[in-house]
Amino acid sequence: MGYASFAGQTMQQVFAEKLDHAKKLTTEILSSVVLINNKSGHFAITPLPPQVQWSPVFAFFTADIDQDGVTDILTAGNFYGVSPYEGRYDAGYGNVLLNQKNGAFKIPGSLQTGLIVDGEVRDIKIIKTIKGSTIIAFARNNNSIQFYKLTGKK
Repeated sequence: MGYASFAGQTMQQVFAEKLDHAKKLTTEILSSVVLINNKSGHFAITPLPPQVQWSPVFAFFTADIDQDGVTDILTAGNFYGVSPYEGRYDAGYGNVLLNQKNGAFKIPGSLQTGLIVDGEVRDIKIIKTIKGSTIIAFARNNNSIQFYKLTGKK
């Protein structure tokens, strides 16, 4: 069965009576957010800054990037698997979100951080070298791994 058999049809036409028994799910938030545990059994939902919303985020990593004692966030993503009509979702080059200790995050520019990761990032890992350096590895779909050395400079 090819795509042509259901091209241009509505969901009701394609799935017919199967929709009568389908579980209906809804969503209220479509943006990338961070959930912060308030340590009383609940989480505060904080939308991430606009720069993070520019393209899909598939990889998050938390670490104290600026070494100020609070957890920061690295994000990256992009998605190329869309129709030519839509165009690729590739506006992201990775973000460093510095935790401001009040539930807000500051995003320094790429000129300040040196971070410019292109491609479809699917994972971020931290590697500690034998000499004590910290390397950040960005795994990119159908591409090489991109490495950055964390300098420890604020």
